[in-house]
Amino acid sequence: MFSESLSLKDWSVDVKGKKEVLKVLKGVFNSTNTIRIKPITFFSNSDCSYAITIHIYINETLELKVVDVINFDSNAKIVKIYAFKE
Repeated sequence: MFSESLSLKDWSVDVKGKKEVLKVLKGVFNSTNTIRIKPITFFSNSDCSYAITIHIYINETLELKVVDVINFDSNAKIVKIYAFKE
């Protein structure tokens, strides 16, 4: 699912490498009781880049409206995730 060269950049982190990104994501999911993500809109202009607007609910309360831009490599593995607050 993830490339070894995975990178994640948002308003609070900028990490590179699959292990580092997974460490950040694990910390986010371990910091709360529940996280629910609701997809709102989905965009694509190629076979390897996608953007999705999502609402993130933490403990069932809407906390964030986010746009994620996700890039895939030729092996269909995620190589970059950019997240922006709406």
